[in-house]
Amino acid sequence: MEEIYKDRVNKDGYYVQQYTVDGKRKNTRLYNLWDSLSKRSNPTRKFLERFPSYEGCENKFTTFQSFAVWCVSQDGYTEVDSNNKVWHLDKDVLYPGNKIYSPTTCCFVPEEVNCALTYCTQARGDFPLGVYSRKLKSGKTVYRSTTRIAGERVNVGPFTTAELAHRHWQLSKIEAFVTLREKYSEYPNIFAGLSRHIESIYTDYNNHTTTIR
Repeated sequence: MEEIYKDRVNKDGYYVQQYTVDGKRKNTRLYNLWDSLSKRSNPTRKFLERFPSYEGCENKFTTFQSFAVWCVSQDGYTEVDSNNKVWHLDKDVLYPGNKIYSPTTCCFVPEEVNCALTYCTQARGDFPLGVYSRKLKSGKTVYRSTTRIAGERVNVGPFTTAELAHRHWQLSKIEAFVTLREKYSEYPNIFAGLSRHIESIYTDYNNHTTTIR
């Protein structure tokens, strides 16, 4: 594991934000996580233009030290995936639509789970989640659904309406979450969080309701 992923404390036992290697100052992993969290919970207008889903996010960790102590105690903090990438700090898996970064609403997840919980808003425009349109040579507009399942992008369609494409996306998203839940069933937070997402989308599907998040 690279140097940046090592936890560092000073002589008084406090976690440090930077360290020196070959005369150069570098951020620790803990500080990079803290800095990223701070930017997302107190975003600039330019940041929100790129990532509008972070509007309204709040940081309930009181200090960098309390955040660091919490991080190193969490399941998944020291885990790496098959590509040797450390797991991500995530606020979305435990509670769908969550806007709060706190010890009870966040956990660490592998990249594939983090990506599964990320919904692109720019590519779909005004269409429901998982839906995009294509205009045929005839001039007719059709709709397709797109979901990532087991690491593969799955596009299905055409459908005559965006609503039908979205309903197919809901079923595909449930399938993707079930697959991930089984893969990471030994991690209680991931299992419980994905179960909530599955239940939420399944309820939307049965009620013919558009899934927002």
